[in-house]
Amino acid sequence: MKFRGGGATRNKAPASDLTLYVSGAAVLTKNPKACLESSDDNFLRHSVPAAKSVETKSKRDFKPLPRALESANSCKNNLRPASLCDKLMCKAAFTMAEVLITLGIIGIVAAMTLPALIGKYQKLVTVNKLKKVYTVLSQLVIKAQEDNGPAYFSTSEEIDPDVMKKFFNTYWKPYFHSPTVLSEGVFPFNPSNDKKYPIYMYINNMYQDIAIYTIYRAGRVFFITNDGTAYCLLMVRWTPIYDDEGNIVKDIYRYSASQTVYADINGVKPPNIIGKDVFMFIVDFDKSIVRANGYDKTTDEINTNCSHSGTGAYCAAKIMQDGWEIADEYPW
Repeated sequence: MKFRGGGATRNKAPASDLTLYVSGAAVLTKNPKACLESSDDNFLRHSVPAAKSVETKSKRDFKPLPRALESANSCKNNLRPASLCDKLMCKAAFTMAEVLITLGIIGIVAAMTLPALIGKYQKLVTVNKLKKVYTVLSQLVIKAQEDNGPAYFSTSEEIDPDVMKKFFNTYWKPYFHSPTVLSEGVFPFNPSNDKKYPIYMYINNMYQDIAIYTIYRAGRVFFITNDGTAYCLLMVRWTPIYDDEGNIVKDIYRYSASQTVYADINGVKPPNIIGKDVFMFIVDFDKSIVRANGYDKTTDEINTNCSHSGTGAYCAAKIMQDGWEIADEYPW
């Protein structure tokens, strides 16, 4: 390849006269100095790496295309390496409008799908924690009596707080691996604005009438296990006293081998709603068995209770009834 005014192939020549003719279009290198110091082969290889066929003819044999000249002049003015400039000119790119539209579509799809995915994950976590609670209680009611003999309660109508405390320390506490038992008078969470004592709420947004804290004279103990689950144990049962006309005049506590357990799967954190994060079980020491509260109710009764208009007291029974799943109609 000869250059005007240069002589031999490898002689230096003016940068403005160094022109390659590729398929009829002139492309000027962007780095004249590098071009002048390179051979014909190096010049072709580094300046136009993507060219499939390069013809080295005299300048007067071809008429440079306007667009090629424009690109060449741009590269010449910028003084960038030829290969880099060629790539920048040939590389396609998205416009700002296209990028914004794509991001908007992604945002819409995410907004539509994320709530469903999050809800499905929360349901799965709830069911798994509920299974663990059921397993722990089922093992406790058997193991505790194997170690300490059958649970025995006095027939006295008066509740003795020392009896209640001893029973808890014997049949409950050792089987939760050193749980944190709240002392009497210590509330696990702040009471509601219009209630003196901390209480749970039903799934229909009504307040429950049982104070949630430790008070042995009422046969009630609140404790938290190492995995963060909170339990409120009721070791007694209320018995209504009727007058001659059949009206309830008062309720009295009686010892009971069939004890109610409130299991709060996320501890004292909200929402503290029965049927959402609080579930009820019955631990029967006489029969050495654990059942979900409402186990003896009909399917219709369970479904009615575990609904937005119900209390949620039978929701654990509903989840077990549905094969340990939170169904679509569950009041989630």
